[in-house]
Amino acid sequence: MKCYINIATCLFVVLMASSCEGYRCTHGIILDASSKLPLDSVLCVVVSGSKSQLTKADGKFGLCNNMGGCMPCKPIEIRFTKTGYQDLVVVNPTDTLFYLRR
Repeated sequence: MKCYINIATCLFVVLMASSCEGYRCTHGIILDASSKLPLDSVLCVVVSGSKSQLTKADGKFGLCNNMGGCMPCKPIEIRFTKTGYQDLVVVNPTDTLFYLRR
């Protein structure tokens, strides 16, 4: 009986260690590259999914990708778009400040 418990415990640990919810999130603030001021109404889109949002006056955003599957976790790719600015695409961002150029 003890052997079955050990096998079940090991199997559970292996499955938990090798799986991933496939859920990555990112957040940050979008700034104008020259003035360093926050930008509102920047469209932030998860490229591989259907989630998007517009920044408010403080330039903040927060997005997560769609649920994935097993290892490795799906990367999160975010596209920032605003009229009059160059688009910016970031994969697995580690920064929290993002600058758009005119």
